Amino acid sequence: MDDTNLSIVKVDNIKKFWLSFTTWFEDELPGTGILKAYYEDYDNWNGGIYYLGIDFEKEYRLHYGIDYSDILKLEVPQMEDIKMFIELAFHEWVIFEKRYDFTVMVNKRLSRFSIPYRLQNGRLIQYRKVPIYIKR
Repeated sequence: MDDTNLSIVKVDNIKKFWLSFTTWFEDELPGTGILKAYYEDYDNWNGGIYYLGIDFEKEYRLHYGIDYSDILKLEVPQMEDIKMFIELAFHEWVIFEKRYDFTVMVNKRLSRFSIPYRLQNGRLIQYRKVPIYIKR
């Protein structure tokens, strides 16, 4: 989705979605068994904690041929950047057998914040809600 479609999705909704998604992705996702072990690290101090071990710069250069824009730190990224990040995570960082679980978690967040996109078969696709008319 380009900037001309931002009227469809309120910037505030994108901001809330992104804050929720990044908090989940960085703090909750590691250690769940959804990410490939290569992309997680473990610190066994104070009872132990899993954290992301992803070299985002390397991953973006390898898969997209571009520099990483530190999207996780942006308050309101462009939908195209969000799309690239989520699709890269799905295809490269998530264990194949756990892709469904990842998809469900992403879609719950998209729905919660009224973002008209769905992760489907590894692609973040825009959809239009079709109004339902009830005959009276």
